[in-house]
This record gives sequence, structure tokens and C-alpha cells, in this order.
Amino acid sequence: RPEINPEVVAVMRVLLIEASFDDGIFDKNKFNFVEVQTHMFDFFVHGLCTDKGLKLYLKNKEKYKSESIPQ
Repeated sequence: RPEINPEVVAVMRVLLIEASFDDGIFDKNKFNFVEVQTHMFDFFVHGLCTDKGLKLYLKNKEKYKSESIPQ
């Protein structure tokens, strides 16, 4: 997607990762860390992908879902 500035996107991704570690934002007693990371990554990827890329991402996500990190 040519309209996306990779430097801005890189900073956004780092901020999302940092936010997931902030107990003031995602209280560890209320949120599961792996679930938060998964949601954030999905949200991030959906914003970046073309329609074709999103179909490929979703296909592979389902394929590897059974191999996910145990919670």
C-alpha cells in the first residue's frame, strides 16, 4: 500500500507493543497478555493488508491456530 509511511507504521507498532505491557492500560488481572497481543496484531495487520493480503493472512492464521502458544 503506497499511501502508508513505513516509519510511521513502525512507530505505531512499537507503541502498541509497549502499551500491552502497561498494567495501567491492560490490567493483568483483567486481560490475558497473549490475547491482547493477538488482538493488537490482528488489528495492525488488517490495517496494512490489501484485500489479497488479508485473505492470505486469514488463511494462514487459521492454518496455524492449532499451533498457537499455550495460555
